[in-house]
Amino acid sequence: MRDESKLLAAVCDGHGPNGRAAAKFVTKRIVKAVQKEEGERGTQRAIKEAFIAVNQDLGISDIDVYVSGCTCCLLYLKEDGELHVANVGDSRAVMISTDDEGGAKTVKLSNEHTPDRPDEMARIVAAGGRVFDWGVPRVWLQDLDMPGLSMSRSFGDLAAETVGVYAEPELVQTTISASDKLIVLATDGIWEFMSEPEVADLLLPLVESGDAQDAAEQLVQEAARRWEENEEMVDDITCIVFFLYHGEAQRERDADAESLGGSSTD
Repeated sequence: MRDESKLLAAVCDGHGPNGRAAAKFVTKRIVKAVQKEEGERGTQRAIKEAFIAVNQDLGISDIDVYVSGCTCCLLYLKEDGELHVANVGDSRAVMISTDDEGGAKTVKLSNEHTPDRPDEMARIVAAGGRVFDWGVPRVWLQDLDMPGLSMSRSFGDLAAETVGVYAEPELVQTTISASDKLIVLATDGIWEFMSEPEVADLLLPLVESGDAQDAAEQLVQEAARRWEENEEMVDDITCIVFFLYHGEAQRERDADAESLGGSSTD
């Protein structure tokens, strides 16, 4: 959703047999749910309640999400520069800015939810689950070696939900400044073989073009190339690139260029 006063967008990454359907379900509903909740609550509480409500709806939908689900990373930018980011799972939001010398600097706007993160592991163990490695740290039921979920928060995943996995988001609030040039909202397929500085080096020179769609497509292509170099398969890769402008520059861009672009391998 985008209008003159706000921008609200999300990326979701499905997993499991019905992960694609779960991701589509959440993507279709989460933005509207935030808008609905914000009419009655403050922004941060509205986002939290929206995530929880959409997850509940997914759990009782016609989609079998016993061992399927999705991540969600959501960005909400208001006209005054107030920025909210909410994350469930292992997708990531990163701000790319310039320093006093014009060099690139990056700031993570979200935290990944992995089962070996001490606070996340403590919650899962307290709920009766187990965490141990099978390739990567995974969540397991107490008496069964399933579901083997590689994240500690997600939408769906009803089996893992019984041992502490949930869709309550972690929230970050900040305010953008003139040195902030763009934001990347992306699934883990981008970050597996690309560091945040590498992403910044690729995208920062493209800001002046005003073509965020091209920037998103170039990022996905480079991430896919690196997957092909390192693995026999290419993970699903989805990203949204937001170009940030300020004052008169913003008005000029609004008049003759699109400042948001998205791309995906799926």
